[in-house]
Amino acid sequence: MKKCTRFFIAGSIAVALLLSGCGNGQDSRMVTDPEITIDDLRSHVYYLASEELKGREAGSPEEAVAANYIADHFEAFGLIPAGDNVYLQEFSFTRGVRQQPGRVFLESTGVRINAEEGLVMAWGISGSGMATGRLVFAGYGIKDTEGGYDEYRPVDVSGKIVMIMRGDPESDEGADNRDIIRERVRLAEDHGAAAVLLTVPSHYEGTQPLLPLRYDRLAAAASIPVLQLTRETARILMQYAAFDLDFMESEIIRSGEPVSVETDMPVRVVVDLATERRVARNVIGLVEGTDDPERYIVVGAHYDHLGLGEHASLYDGPEPRIHTGADDNASGTAGLLELAHFYAENPPRYSLLFLAFSAEEMGLLGSEYFMVNPVVPVENILAMINMDMIGRLTDGQLAIFGTGSSDIWDELIGGISIEGIKVRMSDSGTGNSDHTSFYLREIPVLHYFTGTHAEYHRPGDLPDLINYGGLVSVLSHVAQVIGGINGYEPDDITFAGTARAPAMNAPGTVTLGVIPDYSYEGDGFRISGVTPGRAGDLAGFRSGDILIAFNNARIADIYDYMRLMREFHPGDKAVVTVLRDEEEIGLTVVFE
Repeated sequence: MKKCTRFFIAGSIAVALLLSGCGNGQDSRMVTDPEITIDDLRSHVYYLASEELKGREAGSPEEAVAANYIADHFEAFGLIPAGDNVYLQEFSFTRGVRQQPGRVFLESTGVRINAEEGLVMAWGISGSGMATGRLVFAGYGIKDTEGGYDEYRPVDVSGKIVMIMRGDPESDEGADNRDIIRERVRLAEDHGAAAVLLTVPSHYEGTQPLLPLRYDRLAAAASIPVLQLTRETARILMQYAAFDLDFMESEIIRSGEPVSVETDMPVRVVVDLATERRVARNVIGLVEGTDDPERYIVVGAHYDHLGLGEHASLYDGPEPRIHTGADDNASGTAGLLELAHFYAENPPRYSLLFLAFSAEEMGLLGSEYFMVNPVVPVENILAMINMDMIGRLTDGQLAIFGTGSSDIWDELIGGISIEGIKVRMSDSGTGNSDHTSFYLREIPVLHYFTGTHAEYHRPGDLPDLINYGGLVSVLSHVAQVIGGINGYEPDDITFAGTARAPAMNAPGTVTLGVIPDYSYEGDGFRISGVTPGRAGDLAGFRSGDILIAFNNARIADIYDYMRLMREFHPGDKAVVTVLRDEEEIGLTVVFE
């Protein structure tokens, strides 16, 4: 007979945690024992991080399977459905773009090259439309104001089709860097180009002469068509225009000067891209409180991951691979399920809202959607506890973020002792996880995290690397915090905005002290938070403002914002145009 060691947690609520595997012998994936066990946690993680679920990418069929798995367990545990009359809260988002068949092509001198031939491909932030104009070669599309090097100075590109090479002279460094390419496309657009043709230099040593069509939800689409060409296609096109692409490139390298030329050859560019919308699902279950059910503690974890790694992956292999996401965040989801099961049998004083978020990896989309479309009054949420990557406890080191978001946290956490756990507290209530969406609504938050590792956002984040005993210990701590919160009166659980939010600025430049809204898909740069006392706050910025211009220079997206910020120095002033309640307002900011 296998011996099961039980640990009973002190505080308002006693939780039985089994630190040895005490299976119930069932083959079903459904967990029926309300006690939190290593076996149950392992069962959840191994299923959620299985190859069958293909990385649980938000909006995918496998994410829907994972959502139903969570919802089925909530139902079996007896949680009250708290989604849209069910456990699921659905929301839509833009997943990507695709080329319309036969509607992406380059045409000149009677020759038409279609994308289907593999010689041309749209750029991910290309505008859709048709452009016709004379061909202009503008080297690498570089304009270095401080260095005096400007490849647009010798030519007039207004209303013309501009060809530029990726990378830099003598080096293909940056040739595959989408941020650099994006800035050069914007520069051509600012000079009045009707369309941009992108190709690679002769010394390109990368593997992607045509970069895969990838949607960037943070980038505003260009207002002009942008088409990629293979090097050979670009060479032939320039030959038709009576110019030698290889020679002009070598002259740039030899002379260190621009070799930009206008041709008389007309070119027609057509790009027609369609957006792909997907539906993702938050999963929400409620345990009603015994004494004050109209007050809520949110316990959350995101369950989505990276799918095949097409978005945000750090894996650089040649072929897509399933990113199973055992630690990120099957571990937190397993913890959420086990805590939900226990508290369904042992309801506390306040209600507990268990939230499994989707599309966290896309930019906190699920938690942001919940905050805009709450299922309970936001003002009645006392606190939010988030669990993200809690499965790799090493040397007992547990990080808890957000301890500056309420005055109760230091006292409460300081009074908890879990054998083998060493807590490192951090005041900051913002970060790259779902607690941020609650913090920005002035709700006290805690974010549990056992640390990053070499397998983060890579295919190697596997279930057999999870420290399941450590995961039990982390959940022991979470349970004690939940018990502790239930010992406070609602008026004592107040928000403290002292946690310093990270500024959104390019390294080494000025800052405004604002937090971007990653769920925003429109034109401009919308902010979801402003750090008190920083430049943006002093200028009068508010959460929800959309920044659309610096000194009349257009801000189309977050990348324009960061690019323009690099032009300022501490002490500089600028008039920032913001869109607030559909009204344009000019705010004067002094950069720090």
